[in-house]
Amino acid sequence: MTLPAAVIMGLAAQCAPDVAPATIAAIVQTESQGFEWAINVNGLGRKIVPTSLENAIETARHYVGQGYSVDLGLGQINSRNMKRLGLSWETVFDPCTNIAAAGGVLSGNYHSVRAGLHPQRALRIALSMASVHCRDTDSR
Repeated sequence: MTLPAAVIMGLAAQCAPDVAPATIAAIVQTESQGFEWAINVNGLGRKIVPTSLENAIETARHYVGQGYSVDLGLGQINSRNMKRLGLSWETVFDPCTNIAAAGGVLSGNYHSVRAGLHPQRALRIALSMASVHCRDTDSR
């Protein structure tokens, strides 16, 4: 299901309070177009549109079982980072949990690089780091 922009902004404010809601909304729009069960199989260039939460979990498990890294949910959290982020198959597609994980990665990255940098420069670096840490673009 695709979530409206207003819902994403509300979730961003509630679930990732350390990041500006507009920043989270932009990440979600770029990564998943607001589709809460979005799946991207890295290495195949294949975006999958599951029809239900159960289908999303089954599909993601299938591709991970085949050795692929898979980007999941609104923030496209990479399957290889789920454990580190405290996520499970049952929680990774939850909109609030997924946005919180994406916000946590971005916030952590921002705080690690901000010293001595203009805030917008630090944010650009943190976003670049998030695409590496949340998303694994290796095929296997």
